[in-house]
Amino acid sequence: MGEEEGHHILPRSIFPEYENAKENEWNLANLKFRDHLTAHWLLHKALPNSREASIALFMMCNRMPEILDEGLLEAYSHARKSLSSFFKENGRKVISRLNSDPDFISRRDARTRAMHTDPEFSRRLSRKTSEVMKDFYSKEENVLALSERMRVLNKDPSFRESVRQKQSKDGFFNKNTVAQWNRKKEVWKRAGEYYELWLKNGKPKQRNFEKLVGLDVQCLYGRFTGTMDHAGKEPWVPCEDPVWVDWVNSLPD
Repeated sequence: MGEEEGHHILPRSIFPEYENAKENEWNLANLKFRDHLTAHWLLHKALPNSREASIALFMMCNRMPEILDEGLLEAYSHARKSLSSFFKENGRKVISRLNSDPDFISRRDARTRAMHTDPEFSRRLSRKTSEVMKDFYSKEENVLALSERMRVLNKDPSFRESVRQKQSKDGFFNKNTVAQWNRKKEVWKRAGEYYELWLKNGKPKQRNFEKLVGLDVQCLYGRFTGTMDHAGKEPWVPCEDPVWVDWVNSLPD
């Protein structure tokens, strides 16, 4: 199945002294994916308490879950439980250490780019994500639990502020706002004009404002009044927003 992959007979994570394949050619075997997966399954069976063996098997299984048979599914489940238990106790330390390792970051990013440029991987990922989401939202208890969780979080000022700070740092507001403007250019490019009209008429309610301009301007009204979530709940003045001014100036005449 597919091209051959390099497999370390003595795992690098357990025997780092044999990691260099050029110096230890005897420790490297070229295997098809299915054989490679089987090798990690056998390693996990031989070392059921090895976190390194569990991680390797777990990652291999996740690459192509649709080919797992009963034996592999059982091993995958065991590896998953083992890792879950470990990360509950040490997750933050492990992630922090990895995210500060330049070599790990480089290898992770290269692997991610390679996967996401593979059309077959993208199709499988999209299909699997869709299946998981449908399964989750098909269960009423999941939907209720999620709704309750979000209701509690949204009442927490510190949570709202932390989300807003992160979104501001990532440019979330600007990216999403400009995308919204581009979808309704004819309305948003006149936002400054509509804002002055709204002020001149005493800041009317949404329905009266829409009658005034003859358009559905729910989004504009939400920005003017500061009631739209991604506006940060602060009133918006178009001509004082450099992002909007630059966007308008970039539009063709």
